[in-house]
Amino acid sequence: MKKAFLMLLLFPFLAAALPLQRDIFPPVKGWQSHKDDMVYTQDNLFDLIDGAAEVLLSYGFVDLHVTEYRKDGVQPVRVELYKHSSSLNAFGMYSAERKPEYSFIDIGTQGYIEDGVLNFFVGIYYVKISTDEPKESGRGTMTLIAGAVADFLRQAKGFPPTLSLFPQKNKTANSEGYVAESFLGYKFIHSAYTASYEDTAKIQLFIIPCDTPPAAQTMLATALKQFNADTAVHQAGGTFSVTDQHNGPIYFLLKGSILSGVVHCSDAVKAEEYLRLLEKTL
Repeated sequence: MKKAFLMLLLFPFLAAALPLQRDIFPPVKGWQSHKDDMVYTQDNLFDLIDGAAEVLLSYGFVDLHVTEYRKDGVQPVRVELYKHSSSLNAFGMYSAERKPEYSFIDIGTQGYIEDGVLNFFVGIYYVKISTDEPKESGRGTMTLIAGAVADFLRQAKGFPPTLSLFPQKNKTANSEGYVAESFLGYKFIHSAYTASYEDTAKIQLFIIPCDTPPAAQTMLATALKQFNADTAVHQAGGTFSVTDQHNGPIYFLLKGSILSGVVHCSDAVKAEEYLRLLEKTL
């Protein structure tokens, strides 16, 4: 009884010491935020976006909060806040939906804006903003709200460090990506960083950091077996080439705990040039 009585006396002080839960969306001067009561998680995400849910889940989706900012005489602005399990997964989902030709803006780590749409990522969040407000007015409004949301999230900015390993020569700006699962359509090839290159064709380089050299060797051996390649005849210079019925020629480079390579390149000489550029940066 005495313990219970003491706890009742202490409760107001304990409650005061606990941090208050922060609202997930910021106030924006002149606008009213109308937050959706529904919070989407892995259990009910399919109710909202059935077709794209599997892709989101592959990138460590945690939850989705939605709000609508409203102001008299102006079309509302919808904000979708996607939380992921890591900043790498947030970047991966963002990179899966961006295109190099978009108009990029300095919001969060990076964002892009088109008519009626503004998307950006920062830290573990991928944020999608949309409105039916006409072009210039809509862009100004989305930029205002996006900046407020990015600041409010208090996330560290930055791209995944592994992206810096890609050779700069001929690389297409803003083409880098991250494929968490089933790279090139195969489950045994995963956790792949990618970048496109503007040369004689759209060539793609990939880098897969593994935990240990044996893990990288196992992934390569599985790939070679899948493509019916004889590993004994593909070891000169640490490179391996195979032909896949879906992706065409695939060139692998094994270096330590990193498996890298070139795809979508029909010129073997050029592919070898890119492998050597990769070898210098890894």
